[in-house]
Amino acid sequence: MVDVNTLLQILWTSLATATYGVLLAAAFSLVLKVVKVWNFAQAGMMGIAYYTMYVVIYKMGWPALIGVAISLAVTITAALAMEVYGLQTFRRRNSPSLTYFIFTLVVSEFVQYLLSMIFGTEPVSLAAALMSPSTMVGGIVISRWDISALCTAVAVMGALYVLLKKTRQGKFMVAVADNPHLSRLYGINVRRIYALTFVVASVLVVAGMYLFGTRVHGSQYAAGDDVVRRDCRAAGRHGQRVWRRRSRPLPGAVAIVQHPRHSLRVARTHPVRAAVHHHPVFPERREITPKNSGQACGGHDHCRRLRHRPTKATGNSMEYVISLLVLIGLYVVLSSSFNLIIGFGGLVSIAHPIFLPWGPTPSAR
Repeated sequence: MVDVNTLLQILWTSLATATYGVLLAAAFSLVLKVVKVWNFAQAGMMGIAYYTMYVVIYKMGWPALIGVAISLAVTITAALAMEVYGLQTFRRRNSPSLTYFIFTLVVSEFVQYLLSMIFGTEPVSLAAALMSPSTMVGGIVISRWDISALCTAVAVMGALYVLLKKTRQGKFMVAVADNPHLSRLYGINVRRIYALTFVVASVLVVAGMYLFGTRVHGSQYAAGDDVVRRDCRAAGRHGQRVWRRRSRPLPGAVAIVQHPRHSLRVARTHPVRAAVHHHPVFPERREITPKNSGQACGGHDHCRRLRHRPTKATGNSMEYVISLLVLIGLYVVLSSSFNLIIGFGGLVSIAHPIFLPWGPTPSAR
């Protein structure tokens, strides 16, 4: 039976975890309300913000504040470029609302594929440690990340409220959200308000992605640490080798040889471990032998030392890039056929995907 402390712990953890979700939802809702666009490109902006912070904070080793500032500048630049060169062009041409939907969706997919080609599909984290310092308050575990996430979310949402209710530009945003044509008659620069909306949304996105990237789960990583110790003892007794393509990787052994930033999700996520093991462009695959496989346990003679021996990555590193280019070419052909129907037939063919299987199915048989 679930006791009261467990329910309170679930409630507190859910409240802290929802902080970055609230910020991202507020960014999406703000653009939808003011600009009147279902901004599916926000997923691409989230990826740009996250990987910019990852490069600056982890790769370059700069402080977190500088990483957040640079990420904010890059995200704002990308959002304004989409607004100026994309959405404003559609408004001048009086394009239908479906055009905005398709454009933002294409931008999101393009950015995601581009980031996957540059950084790979290996999950990365902005957290510097596996464990977040925590304290017990009335039987509830409260971590330092929980407090910082709640304070950040409250501060950012409070600043958004002050912007919309107390500032001149914020009141202009409310007016444009109600009626952009009437606001233009009263002398409000609607284009500038649209650009300001994307700037504010970018701030919310960067704040949300920073909280998402620095989030660590103490209880789950403690459990993952126990998995590491158990697998080290098993490797010592049975002389198993991991990181062999035909052998079963030991669950959690990845956490021994990887940097904490890369191993945050590996200890608890089997699909991620498999993706890291088989990813063709994974740069630092290492081998664990019975002599070095048990640093975490420390209970055997062979667990006293840990030797890292880099091995050659199996597979061609260009396989992923080639497959991605083939997929891009396939979508180019499909998009061209869809564009022909819209341009010459004047029909938005929602049933267009029905015809896609007709080509490969007869050839496959």
